[in-house]
Amino acid sequence: MREFLDPFFDFVGDHILLFAGIPMGFAFLVILIVLPIQFFYGQERVVASLIRKLGFSESSSGLQKRDLRLFLHWSRVNKTDVLDVEYVAKLHEAAKDLTLSREGSQSGLAAKAGAEEIVTDDIDFDDFFWIERVPKGYLTPARRALLLDIFPKLSPDAHISKGRLIGRVRCEQSPFGVNNVVKMVRTAERLQREIIDPELPRARSVGWVRKGKCRQASIPFWLIGTPLFATSALLFMNSPTTAVTVLSVLIFLCSLAFLSTGLALCCGVKVALPLARVCQVLTSLALLAVAPFAVTPIGVVIGFGLALWGIHAIQLYFLSLTRLRLE
Repeated sequence: MREFLDPFFDFVGDHILLFAGIPMGFAFLVILIVLPIQFFYGQERVVASLIRKLGFSESSSGLQKRDLRLFLHWSRVNKTDVLDVEYVAKLHEAAKDLTLSREGSQSGLAAKAGAEEIVTDDIDFDDFFWIERVPKGYLTPARRALLLDIFPKLSPDAHISKGRLIGRVRCEQSPFGVNNVVKMVRTAERLQREIIDPELPRARSVGWVRKGKCRQASIPFWLIGTPLFATSALLFMNSPTTAVTVLSVLIFLCSLAFLSTGLALCCGVKVALPLARVCQVLTSLALLAVAPFAVTPIGVVIGFGLALWGIHAIQLYFLSLTRLRLE
């Protein structure tokens, strides 16, 4: 194995500047393109483009077209002018008491605090939305399907409060940012128009919302666990000191915790989540075992291991707020 890896390490060492230069060059290229666009695409041009593409008229507070309003808030972020667009779309009269939002950490905290959620007989709808208020008989199968179809296309903070669809989207000072806002506003217009008398779309398999949310939630665990696993393997096979060996074992246990959690989320493997918890416990025990050597170079190992253990614990906590059933 060492004979196979030595040429690889030599290649990486010889081309490290090339590997580091590719992302730096890409970032520099982006800066060369974005800055001139922002210089020639001023605030007035951004607003004028929104008016032209959406057919809105200017008002004292922003832009307006019938029951859809856009509130414009300019701010300066990293020496760049950024436009935050808040869209407020008033739904039809029958929806005036409708209040719902996406399931997430906020609804998870509300549930832990004892707040009661209105549930329907639709598993996917209940998995996606936290329902606070709803008119009796309003959420028909067609309306639930329409909301499930449109809300993923809106901004993450989009919600309906007392019959008004409210959301916020950031618009960079460029044509690309304007097009993003236009797309979001037209989606809001579609919901405003079609929710009055929606058609029942093609049925989907039960549980598709939960599966999609689990796959999305698994991404951070894969992104952290995979490089950690590779790093632990390389360190273990090329460990010159005891401290490096201990570090490789700690990284290996942490990587298994991340990868097992990702496997449980993405593929629904029931044994993966208990394995993640076992690896977390083993990491804790390993940290306690080497704690007396904190004054030695192993102290750096302890700090690194504690950081990884803490990251995994924090991710599991926020995952618990989403109330995804992993077992």
